[in-house]
Amino acid sequence: MRNPDSPLAAPVSPDAPAACRGQGPLVGGAPLDPVEQGEPSAIRLVLSDDLIVESQDETHVTVANTATAARMKLSIAAYRFLKAFVKPRRLDEVVPPGAVAGARAQIAKLLEKGMLLDADAPRAGRALRLRTAVPYRFCSAPAYNAASAADDFVVLGVPYDLAGADDCRGAPSAIRQKSLDYLYRIRIEDGRSKGWFDANRKTWILRGATLADAGDVYVEYGEDQADLFGRIASALEAFGEGTVPVVLGGDSSVTYAVAAALRRRGSLTVVQLSARPVASPSSASEVIGTDEVAARLLQLDGIERFVSVGGPEAPPASPADRAVLYDVPTLRQAGLETLARDWDGTSAVHLSIDLGLTKPEYMRTDEHGSSAGLSLPELRSVISALGRMHRIVGIDLVGLDMRSRYAHLSAAAACDLALTAMEASRQRSEAAR
Repeated sequence: MRNPDSPLAAPVSPDAPAACRGQGPLVGGAPLDPVEQGEPSAIRLVLSDDLIVESQDETHVTVANTATAARMKLSIAAYRFLKAFVKPRRLDEVVPPGAVAGARAQIAKLLEKGMLLDADAPRAGRALRLRTAVPYRFCSAPAYNAASAADDFVVLGVPYDLAGADDCRGAPSAIRQKSLDYLYRIRIEDGRSKGWFDANRKTWILRGATLADAGDVYVEYGEDQADLFGRIASALEAFGEGTVPVVLGGDSSVTYAVAAALRRRGSLTVVQLSARPVASPSSASEVIGTDEVAARLLQLDGIERFVSVGGPEAPPASPADRAVLYDVPTLRQAGLETLARDWDGTSAVHLSIDLGLTKPEYMRTDEHGSSAGLSLPELRSVISALGRMHRIVGIDLVGLDMRSRYAHLSAAAACDLALTAMEASRQRSEAAR
């Protein structure tokens, strides 16, 4: 990948650093070999387009290749030497002939790390880096292995929050860390899950269900949103249609990316539990904002309807045709299972849970025992009702604002709701067997 117009161009002059003249350290403080006579290299070298400066101080510069995550710590002199290849140049155009042989080993390191490229070699397509490893796995479940048997549920994090105002990129890690309170244990006899005992309902859930954690989708902050959403779609496609993805966002634009990908499996109804109904119309922006997810999704083939549940007040209007918004007073008056009966069961459901509804201002009860939003037991009831009436093929949890003083409580609620949603997804599939 050439970078002919990079602003880092710096000609090498007689007073250039020692590394550029074949003396002193070049890479990582390693000295060059003694001056040797040799034929100058005929290869033209150029900086990779994926090269960035990650950090720098008075003595060193750390550069990174964003496509491969490779990093190198260079001395200031070595960094100046590297910049000499901002445009395609042969090594003998940068260092004196007597220093070429000694510099070749150092150049080899830069080529190996992808910091420099052969300017005249055919360019292979950029490798698609889909996922990154994470320090904690959801409920300590096994890491996802594409070569193994299909899992019932696969957890995938998307630490992205550039489509809204909330700070949500740390949410996948926070939820995973809290989920370690719910350890995933496997039965010796068949290698399947022992499940968990739900003390609220006094019953076992997710017995025999297999769960894996696929880490996070790779996010390159500042890239086009469409590129990230494409990686999300590729990751979900790799899991296979028999697996229910459990996606940890990220802001609620992540719901768009997930539902847009899952609709390719068949027609889809998106149900979002949220205290802030997404009622804004679609914009012409290339970036899909968190407030226009419903309107944007309903423009896609395969999305039959969008249902929003949990607003404290009746919304002024629906964002588009085929959008249904249930406020809390109406839902309580009609019964919490009403929404599960309001359409037939022909289309699958993607369930999105906006964790903003777990904030204390929505869940705190007054002297009469009522809350402005849905309580945790009510949320469980709605999710279970969906599972009894509809086939849940995807789950996401989004909108956990890490700047909130109650973020840790929302992370705990997220774990509870994720397990409840997974159990609800199994209800319909188990009944069909």
